Amino acid sequence: DFHKFKNDDFAIYCINDSVKTIYRNDESLVFTKVFYQYELFKGNRQIIKKGQAHFAPNFYEDGIVLTDEWTDYSKKKDKTWFESYVIRRNGTKVNLPKDAEDVSSISNGIIRFSKESRYTSEGIHLREYGYCDMNGNTILKPKYFHANDFFEGLAIVSPPQKLFCFIDKAGNEKFHNKYAFTVRDYSEGWAMVSGGDYPITPTFIDKTGIVQLSLESFSVSREDSYKLYQFHDGVAIARERYCSKYCLINKKGGKIIDSIFDDATIMHSGLAGIYKNKDSGLGRWGIINKKGTIIVPPRCANPPQFNNDGSAMLIY
Repeated sequence: DFHKFKNDDFAIYCINDSVKTIYRNDESLVFTKVFYQYELFKGNRQIIKKGQAHFAPNFYEDGIVLTDEWTDYSKKKDKTWFESYVIRRNGTKVNLPKDAEDVSSISNGIIRFSKESRYTSEGIHLREYGYCDMNGNTILKPKYFHANDFFEGLAIVSPPQKLFCFIDKAGNEKFHNKYAFTVRDYSEGWAMVSGGDYPITPTFIDKTGIVQLSLESFSVSREDSYKLYQFHDGVAIARERYCSKYCLINKKGGKIIDSIFDDATIMHSGLAGIYKNKDSGLGRWGIINKKGTIIVPPRCANPPQFNNDGSAMLIY
């Protein structure tokens, strides 16, 4: 494993049986991995001991999340406990709130965490989500059965016995019980929402809840991934209702290129992956820019993996 921040301020040291591969730089923030157990060092100081993190670390711009898990087999119903560690970029640990049993992610300096709520009659344990800052100060106590990261100051949550809504960092709920079917995070000031009536029409609202665009000739479903209907550089991926093909649209709802693709990735740094020839069994991926120009013809086996600088890895 090898992971790094954008500014390359740490590296990972991996051990696999007797083979050792060392990646190190001046900051000297180093991971060791021994039989799927991770350690973390800052210089000679051990921050996380081996055995305290059984899951691979997740890396974010503001810090690192490591999670340990163990199960109590002494009870009739096996219960799993989680303990998460958040490490700042300078190598110091965040003192998380006491009810932060598991950390989901870090976004824009806000940590999304959860605690176990209760078991259902089917034996499924439910979790409640909350938020804290990088100093461990609770922003919103865990009470949401679903919660996303904050994007542009707002997050999608599902409060108890209520439908999806948006909240701000003060916990104020916005646009409640209005859009029950599908909601997407804010991007470039707009969020895609839809009600429960068929056919499902993608609708975009601004941060005051006012509808800015409704796409009558396009469709959305619960199964659609987040790649659809999020604007980046003024362009979004959309799926036409009657042919189920993908295309690019602008903020006026106009098609930048005809619906000729069988699949697509989210727009990233002005580029997106496109997929063609799905029905033939010989489908291949390529790259298109935000003007609709095909940069790389569909001839790659896997979707492109874009980096933050706009470069991409392709497998032919």
